Amino acid sequence: MSKRIVEISPSVLGADLMRLGEEIKMAESLGIHWLHLDNMDGHFAPNISFGPDFVRAIRKQTNLFLDTTCCLLRTVSHPVQR
Repeated sequence: MSKRIVEISPSVLGADLMRLGEEIKMAESLGIHWLHLDNMDGHFAPNISFGPDFVRAIRKQTNLFLDTTCCLLRTVSHPVQR
């Protein structure tokens, strides 16, 4: 039987947003390699979570892989760059 590697991708929705930088650093210290982000523009899906500016701000805080669900009407209008 082959071994499978399972990656845990905690959602930023579960973080204390007032302490987000600290929460990201804690996830890194626990060996987390991915963070999950729900990226919504308010058009394709209700904007009940984060938009592209929030994703850019998180990118500045960490080098972790950002596993992102994109609920965007025009995804080419919202490229996330380092």
